[in-house]
Amino acid sequence: MTNPVSGVGLWLAERIYTLHKPSVAAQMWHEGVSDFVRELHIADKQTHILQIPNGEFDDKTYRSMTELPFAYALPYIKRAGELENAGTPIYFFQDRTCKRYGKVLEQIAKGICGGEAS
Repeated sequence: MTNPVSGVGLWLAERIYTLHKPSVAAQMWHEGVSDFVRELHIADKQTHILQIPNGEFDDKTYRSMTELPFAYALPYIKRAGELENAGTPIYFFQDRTCKRYGKVLEQIAKGICGGEAS
């Protein structure tokens, strides 16, 4: 946020995708950058993505705390660490949750590459 090059890059961007991993720290970060977002006039460019938590924090509470519209919700992958250690991308793993994760990633990619508004 204190890097002017990053600030200009965000200001010039057509779209900004922000991933939220629900927690008290994430909510505090969101509050901390709200002035920055307002000053750069980039709030309308933002698309918010919610990473569904693993049960440690309630995503509904996070939604009410931030009052943000989430265009996408990535499912929680219990085996993500194991897959990462094995060098297997979540996108290519063939269980039900990973397939849902892949479908959400495809929707996001269409929004980025396909020019679709989210």
